[in-house]
Amino acid sequence: MPRISIIIAHQNDQRLEDTLLSVLENRPRDCEVIVAHDGSYADPYNLADEVLFVETNASCSVTTKLNEALYAACSPVVHFLCEGIQVTEGWCDGPVQSIARQVSVAVSPLIETTDGRRTICAGLDEGQLASHTPQTVKRNQTPDQCAGPLLAAGFYSRRLLLGLGGLLESVHSSVADTDLALTLSDLGLHCDVDASSCVLGQQSHIQLPRHAGVSGDLASVLAAHQRQSSGVMAGMVGTTKRMLASLLNPSGWAPAIAWGMGLASNRLETEVAERLIAWKRSQQTANASNPSSKMNSVPGASSIRRAA
Repeated sequence: MPRISIIIAHQNDQRLEDTLLSVLENRPRDCEVIVAHDGSYADPYNLADEVLFVETNASCSVTTKLNEALYAACSPVVHFLCEGIQVTEGWCDGPVQSIARQVSVAVSPLIETTDGRRTICAGLDEGQLASHTPQTVKRNQTPDQCAGPLLAAGFYSRRLLLGLGGLLESVHSSVADTDLALTLSDLGLHCDVDASSCVLGQQSHIQLPRHAGVSGDLASVLAAHQRQSSGVMAGMVGTTKRMLASLLNPSGWAPAIAWGMGLASNRLETEVAERLIAWKRSQQTANASNPSSKMNSVPGASSIRRAA
């Protein structure tokens, strides 16, 4: 059985092939590479012997593609990669060991941007989740933890993702990592940063798209989790103030209005709560069938901050 499943969702042929080439040149042994596509990718280089192609519905989102690939994966560690990311030699080694040994359930690599102003990102900043802000660092000052990996390049326990029912599909894909980060906090789990794991990307891989739909979805995610974590509320207040200030600029009207509607809608509250409950039940089932499982020793694995 492979130790890690490397998953990429297809959107653009050239970006996909650039990332695939990088992965195939640097992949570890005992891995599987899975590409989810909507039927439009023709595999011109005949990679079917090295890559598992999972075909999805033509109209599905990036998160749905990633989930379909997740359900096809068979490794204990899942690694999501965004098209256009370039990996480096040995980038999987540390995260695979951490998750396989159940030291952590999620690991963020360093993402070094190569366009414009070069920055190094170490996952999502715990104090600025409300604005989906990456944690920027220096190579010699890398923190041990972050709120959660960016979806552009994140390592997760497959058991965790399956227990939650996969990625949240009812929001824009760029917001799904914020939901996962908040979910880790709700469950009392943590995400490590592995400074030995580095990938190369662009600013677009770490920045949130600036349009109304994303603003509304991010606000809805935060509103759904605010009952689980008191820290979310402070971030929501700060971001709401900035959104209100942006109303002075006509280009900021649509995102600000969408943000307010997202906070007010509570459309995700039930879904988020059900995902947390589903994870708790999956852990109870796993622990009952294997009482000696190391998962019992993962901090916070047996509790949810909000009563089910």
